[in-house]
Amino acid sequence: MASVALIWVGVGHIGQYWLDHIAQHWPRNHPLELRALVSSQRYFEVNAELTWRSAQPLTALFARRAHQCSHPEQQVTACITALKQDYAGVIVIDATASKAVSRCYVDWLQAGADIVSANKYAGSSASDYYQEIHQTLKNTGRYWRASATIGAGLPVQDVLRDKYQQQAPVSGITGTFSGSLAWIFHHYRAGEPLSKWLLKAVDLGLTEPDPRADLSGMDVARKLLIVARELGWQLELPQIAIQNLVPPALREVSLDEFWRRIDEFDHYFERWRQQTYPSATRLVYLGRVRQTAAGEPQAVAQIEPQSAESVYAELADTEAYFELFEQDMTAPSVIIRGPGTGADATTQGIQRDIDMIAAKIMTHATDPENQQ
Repeated sequence: MASVALIWVGVGHIGQYWLDHIAQHWPRNHPLELRALVSSQRYFEVNAELTWRSAQPLTALFARRAHQCSHPEQQVTACITALKQDYAGVIVIDATASKAVSRCYVDWLQAGADIVSANKYAGSSASDYYQEIHQTLKNTGRYWRASATIGAGLPVQDVLRDKYQQQAPVSGITGTFSGSLAWIFHHYRAGEPLSKWLLKAVDLGLTEPDPRADLSGMDVARKLLIVARELGWQLELPQIAIQNLVPPALREVSLDEFWRRIDEFDHYFERWRQQTYPSATRLVYLGRVRQTAAGEPQAVAQIEPQSAESVYAELADTEAYFELFEQDMTAPSVIIRGPGTGADATTQGIQRDIDMIAAKIMTHATDPENQQ
């Protein structure tokens, strides 16, 4: 039976969860075959027989057997070239948060791989590189899916893509684009130190290792840019208005120093809250992107007050919520709601993308017309 080879790039929290909870439990005759694990400095070529015979988890095998590699992205390209000779297809999964890795997509597509991303850098890159990726997809007939970049795999991008392809009118979308900030503000109450819930989110693995990446609002901004591009709107990252929750004095210091000076973070936020929304009991960090009357896209990432009756007050702490507007910004025509943060939701979103691409590869491989 034809099978599809997988190369997994990024053996961090999400990568380890996928290995332990999904790939580790595939039966021997599974049509998806993990053939390589790659981190920023290490590379492990997976031997299927070794994996099946070993009583050790894949994460432990990687820790023990992966070898140092100064340019793992080049190893990935070489691996694609070798594997495509023996498999119906090759899928590279980018589970990093690396801009450098995202710059490899064109090379990987040209080498013969399809790509699944949880990495937001490619989708929010400068327009010239973004267009180069899409031109390469068109030229090669390859696939690129990135559902996990927004809403941990909720079908946000699929809905937007369908609307765009159907030429349906869309005026904008609003939602909780950051799972970590949604969780923090779900629990936060006015007057508390915000760091109380930030620390708990870090302990639960809901933030980036340096939580300033979440607090800066840049993660939300990148997702807004991805959304705008799915709708065919011309937007660049510098055009997005972003509320950064990190005090300017703490944005460039080391992570250790940031934690030592966390009281400054709390005082900065509390001063802003009292000046801006002194009577608000609930806050939410929202992303909004819309098309103006002049046809120009406009995007903002910011904290907004919410009443106790708001839909955002009803959400569970790990839920995401998005509203799609077709005619104006008063009544949403589509609502997308579901699990929006955490390793389980993210890896399930990644796996759905893998399965969708693999199904297309297998259909193509078994089509008699392609076997002439």
